[in-house]
Amino acid sequence: MLESADWLSHLLNLVPVSGQVEHHCLFGAPWRLELDTSGAGEIPYHIVLAGTALLDDPDGGPPVRLSAGDILILPRGAAHSLHDGSGGRPSPMRQRLGSAVPIDENDGEGERLDMLCGRFLLSPTHERLLRTYFPERFVARSGVGGPDAAPSGTRTQLAALVGLMRVESSEENLGGHAMLNGLSAALFTLTMRLGSETAEAPAGILALAGHPRLAPALSAEPPGHRVRLPRRALSGGPSDGAHE
Repeated sequence: MLESADWLSHLLNLVPVSGQVEHHCLFGAPWRLELDTSGAGEIPYHIVLAGTALLDDPDGGPPVRLSAGDILILPRGAAHSLHDGSGGRPSPMRQRLGSAVPIDENDGEGERLDMLCGRFLLSPTHERLLRTYFPERFVARSGVGGPDAAPSGTRTQLAALVGLMRVESSEENLGGHAMLNGLSAALFTLTMRLGSETAEAPAGILALAGHPRLAPALSAEPPGHRVRLPRRALSGGPSDGAHE
């Protein structure tokens, strides 16, 4: 079998990722979620299907606003807080059995939030490796035509995938839970692709992959190994050997 030459396929061959959707949140403001640090090999994510949510900055900075179509990924599994931003006392939550995943809801009468929560699953060794390359948090904005729209159809593809996940989570379809988990793996791949295409690509492996001269290094060496890069790629001048 021929080995794929593109960096993301190469990375995912080395570091296989699966996923699962765990909760469908239907909240009315005021609401608040306090989520603990994830276990080894777990990367939590949240997909805002409708409404808005605020992600608190653990360092005390302004919160990050998440809108419909936004996907929040926390590659290092950090504890985090999501809320509606009203400052009101959160309405008590309850859980009921949904068609594909459990549904968390409350009796809040303010702005409505529709959000899917899940996690990507890797071996603990691979998860520790990705922590080295990815930022503390990463927001993929799949809204088509946004201010940082990707130059390709990736944003449209991601928006379509999120729409499909919304349908599977809301309707009683045969195999719906298995479908959601399969779509989660595709979600990881598309968010990584989008991250490498946007103007504000995060630091680390995505920034490297987005550089046309440096990206081939990812296909040449497994992540975690010392990567040898041509001097010309770093300086723009003639290549006279390799640089580590």
